[in-house]
Amino acid sequence: MKEQINEYKKFLADDTQASLQTRLRVKKNVLKYLQPPLKKLLPKFLFSLSAGGLTTLAICPQFGVGPLIQGHGIGHVFMQFGETACAAFCGAFYISISTIVALLILKPHERMVIFDYHYRLLSGFSVATFLLFMVLNKSLELPSLYNSPSAFVAWLLSGLAASAIISRVSLSLTKS
Repeated sequence: MKEQINEYKKFLADDTQASLQTRLRVKKNVLKYLQPPLKKLLPKFLFSLSAGGLTTLAICPQFGVGPLIQGHGIGHVFMQFGETACAAFCGAFYISISTIVALLILKPHERMVIFDYHYRLLSGFSVATFLLFMVLNKSLELPSLYNSPSAFVAWLLSGLAASAIISRVSLSLTKS
């Protein structure tokens, strides 16, 4: 053990530097790990968003789409405050839980890459999910708690706002 410590101290005291080629290769490998391309992260990110979204459907069906329970789940509680308020809660709940699950699954350096595209990715996911729920609702004639344009806008905007808040908190925690 003493021999290894002495060898390590000798290594630290040595002024020899790695060749430029070696340093560039190491830097490239570190950057490749810390900044993976979006095309490699996107499937993982979308899968984790979808997994989080499916989890929320267990207790809060969206536009009548909810495979695990009958009825509207906790939506009836929020319907007391009106159709738009209920839609706003449902959108915020769905998108924020999806975002939380995605942030828990992604590694910190992967989150940083996603944050570079944050609003475009989450906006796209929100709109795609919204459209999917609308198509399922209309084609399967599912019972929905809300059907007004103001409720639809509230669902989208509250979902994006909740996701942005959660992402900002996560980003500040990741950087610290």
